[in-house]
Amino acid sequence: MDYFIRLLEEKLHTLQERERQVLNLVIQEAKSGRSIGIAAPNMIETITVAREHLAVAGERYERSHEVKYEVIKELALNILSGYEQNSLVVVNSSPDLNGLAQELRRGGNKISCVSLYKGWIFDPRIERLWRRHNIKPKDNLKMYLHNLNGKEHMLDSLVRFIGDVEKEEEATDMNIYRVINKSGLHLRPTSSIVEIFQMYNRDVEVKVERDATGKTEKANGKGMLGVLALGATKGAILTVKYVPPKNDEERAQLREVRKQLDNLVDERECGKEEKVLKKIS
Repeated sequence: MDYFIRLLEEKLHTLQERERQVLNLVIQEAKSGRSIGIAAPNMIETITVAREHLAVAGERYERSHEVKYEVIKELALNILSGYEQNSLVVVNSSPDLNGLAQELRRGGNKISCVSLYKGWIFDPRIERLWRRHNIKPKDNLKMYLHNLNGKEHMLDSLVRFIGDVEKEEEATDMNIYRVINKSGLHLRPTSSIVEIFQMYNRDVEVKVERDATGKTEKANGKGMLGVLALGATKGAILTVKYVPPKNDEERAQLREVRKQLDNLVDERECGKEEKVLKKIS
């Protein structure tokens, strides 16, 4: 979990850079007489509160070993999306929490393992947290594992202590876009993209690849902070993956999402509109 907390702090630093961009955007739009929009001031407030909370996250983590604050849970979920292994687990009738804790301790600082239960992110080695969250047999629990030194540790060896893996639906329905507007995915187009994805009842994943470095990052498409933290500049490649629709209503939602993404525009300072994304496939 110490590794996880460090990643949270790094992600916040990235957002602090975005905060300066947000402030400039608000100033520019206010001077031009255009509407600032609700997302901009809310983002400033969210980042400010997140910074205050993370300033004491280390100290409070020592006492609680869990992520509590609503304003940083979205950042935390964005980090967990980068963990190399994850499984949805159905808790059995007698989970061996002591065995799980011992196995994790044997891994030492070579692995980072985090649990997610009903929005709470916590250290699975701490038995009292299982009791606090009243985790019962047949409950679903998400487990994440990341190797910090090689790939010798497998999540399956941990899951066996607490339950059985439940197969999840994969996000196999996808489209690929190139970011083509001059300013990239700054606050305004990012807010629009997230609102579009929220029209769809199923999960959406966004992955960004930068031309210059080839580095890729991914985020929950319905999370404002996560998508903004991707920092997609002009030329970046976005891969959007959707969990396939199950009924006619969801199929109609997905068609509308794709239509709006294809036609998404950003208003520039001169008042002209500029397309944000170019569909590749």
